[in-house]
Order: sequence, then structure tokens, then C-alpha cells
Amino acid sequence: MRVYVESNFLVGIVLGQEHSKECGELLDLAKASRIELVLPAFAIVEPMETLRRRREDLDDYGKRSKKWVRELARMKAANLPEGIASELERAINDATNSIFVHLVDLRSQLFAHGRILALDVATLKKSQDLRDQAVLKDEKDAIMLAAVMLDLASAPAPSIFVNLNSNDFATPEVESLLGPLQCIVFSKPKDALRRIGAGPPTPPAG
Repeated sequence: MRVYVESNFLVGIVLGQEHSKECGELLDLAKASRIELVLPAFAIVEPMETLRRRREDLDDYGKRSKKWVRELARMKAANLPEGIASELERAINDATNSIFVHLVDLRSQLFAHGRILALDVATLKKSQDLRDQAVLKDEKDAIMLAAVMLDLASAPAPSIFVNLNSNDFATPEVESLLGPLQCIVFSKPKDALRRIGAGPPTPPAG
């Protein structure tokens, strides 16, 4: 069984968000050659920028929090432990650094156990067609879907597209495009895991 995933798959695992456990199980199935895990190259690149923005938000929050903690520390009535402002700053730095280390490690695992779809001119043209047809408004989403559709057209196989962005991808328009290509859309990884079941091992790509 071929399983396509997109950038939210990576972000969910790295940040430990909802569905992170099930996403991790899909990765484990790929490592065991139970599925062929496939993702667009853009899905590898985009999370780095998403997490960088998260880090900037955390840094800003840390600076504001540190300022208020220092103000409170000057008030004897607050009775705050000495050095708490520095501890808060260190905790935020450690958390953000850990996130990026985890992302780099996850990308390495996907390079080793997944198949990456190139971001080429054909994909960009297809994504523009999807936007012109009003199938998807967001350019990033259109690029993801275009890469999946072109791969299915060139190498048909019973497939699943696990996309955590249900508002954009779990639509009749998208399903009508992927259905004839033998691909089913799931917005919940646990449903994809149920669909996969205990099928035969998938041979390595290439």
C-alpha cells in the first residue's frame, strides 16, 4: 500500500500534536516495508519555515515573559525564586532547539525510508491548473496535491493520501480527482491505519 503524506505529518510528529502517535506508527510501517511512504519535496521544506515562525513567536513570548518576571521579582510580595527569569529563558531556548533537532532527525528518517517527489516544472504547472480550476486556493496545498496526482498518474497503485488539513483536502472536488487514480483521502491517520490493516510488505521504491 502506498501512503502519501504532507507537511502537517512532519509538524505533527515534531510538535507532538494530535495524531502524532498515529503518524509515528505510519513511519514505523514504512521502516518495516509494510507501506511505501511518499511525500512531496515541498512537504520536507515547508515545516522548517513553519517551525522557524513558531520559534520567533516563542522567542517573543520569552522576552515579554522575562520582562514581566523581572518586574515581579523586584516586588518582595511576589516572593519569586532568585534567577527564575534566566531559567524561563533557558527553558524556552532548550524547547525551541529541541524542536529543530527533532525535525532534522525526522527528515533524515524520511530520506532513508520514504520516497520524495521532486518539485519540478510539471508540478508547478499542475498546481497552477488546480488553482485556476478553484480546486484549491492555497498555493502550498495545490503544490502538494499536484505532486501526488502526477505521481499516481505515472505509477498507478492503490493508495492513501493522509492529509491533516481536512478543510482543504477532504472535499468532494479533491476526492473526485484522486478517486479515479485509486487514491483515498483520510484526514485522520488512525483511519488510514485501519485501512492499511495487515497487508503484504511493500517492495522498496525504485
